[in-house]
Amino acid sequence: MQRVLFHDTIFGPIHSRRLGSSLGVNLSPRDGKVCSFDCLYCEAGFNAQGPGTTGFPTPAEVSQLLEAKLKAMKESGEPLDVITFSGNGEPTLHPQFSEIIEETIRLRNEYFPEVKISVLNNSTRLGKPEVCAALNRVDNNILKLDSAIEETMRKIGWFTPSCPSSPRRSRASTAGAATATPPPSPRGPAWGSTMPPRRWNPCSAGCICKAGPTGWASCLTR
Repeated sequence: MQRVLFHDTIFGPIHSRRLGSSLGVNLSPRDGKVCSFDCLYCEAGFNAQGPGTTGFPTPAEVSQLLEAKLKAMKESGEPLDVITFSGNGEPTLHPQFSEIIEETIRLRNEYFPEVKISVLNNSTRLGKPEVCAALNRVDNNILKLDSAIEETMRKIGWFTPSCPSSPRRSRASTAGAATATPPPSPRGPAWGSTMPPRRWNPCSAGCICKAGPTGWASCLTR
């Protein structure tokens, strides 16, 4: 059952108790969930519902939609405290996340220079220098920490396999991955496990892989 919350790339503004008037940016597909965790408490549901069909919005789409909204809010005198990256999953999984952050800063400076930029993220992409550099440029880099104990963390938010290019995985660990069986999840089979074994991608349990005519193929987060 689909439980994704946001069916638009730009949504709101909504009132946030901790951030104020918040304009949301959803970098995940508009009809699916894409996340490197599968948390019990996630308001968007479990990863098993799948990544949808729309794919990631392009940087140009995000820029166009965000500028149109900011311009309209500026002209109408609507108040705004923060631009918040959240949405249907993990925003830093977008392959052009750093480019989008740069453009968001430019638009913020043009229309609402006093407004903050926040990113709600789960820390799993901090091993990517370009992601870290982008997060260091925003006003509020809000990192998730469920537990300092790995066993507890896995019970709360099952961490899905990282991409083969991740520095946490050796080449030996990915040998034969294309025919491997996806790791079990306490929340039931991940959406990638429903594909034929020969088409299974090592990272398909959590991060998005581009759908091709022969199945889930090239990983967009490498």
